[in-house]
Amino acid sequence: LTSFAKGDVALSISLTAIISILSVVTIPVVLFISFSMLNFEALGEGQSLFNVALRMFLIVTVPVIFGMISRSFISSFETIAKNISIVLFVLVLIGAILAQRENIVTYFAQAGAVTLALNVIMMVIAFYLSKSLIANQSQQKAITIECGLQNGTLAIVVANLFFESDLYLIPAATYSLIMYATSLSYIYFLRRSQ
Repeated sequence: LTSFAKGDVALSISLTAIISILSVVTIPVVLFISFSMLNFEALGEGQSLFNVALRMFLIVTVPVIFGMISRSFISSFETIAKNISIVLFVLVLIGAILAQRENIVTYFAQAGAVTLALNVIMMVIAFYLSKSLIANQSQQKAITIECGLQNGTLAIVVANLFFESDLYLIPAATYSLIMYATSLSYIYFLRRSQ
């Protein structure tokens, strides 16, 4: 999406890589702190901080590392990756909608307003903060989009792995759909204003 917005793709990929690596540590820590603060039972048998971190590494970091290694070995990887990403983006968006088609109305009724507000607030803060600190418009675009797009798949995986109720999937699923709509709207706005 950063590429479609004519943003700084290298910055976008770097931010994704850094956040992916940090999530290996931050997600387990946040889970353990949240469990204790919210009086949830501890993780199930066989679950430890290390196991959670390892899962986060396999889900989030390995694909980013694979992409970076592939790019260094294949000179035309960027063009190939861009074409593949367009197809994958459309498939992921359609897949997300189809997978949740029976629940979309319920999910949006329960969490739509909150997740939309969170998404828009994050993008607005990122837009104005980056605009005030960075002169480069392509970097401003990348930061705004990166702050709006989150790893919805990771959120759904965490909800499935560590919480027994489907209730915890609702915000993740709703945000996953909303973030594409707001990012595409932002890109449309950018293209119309240029």
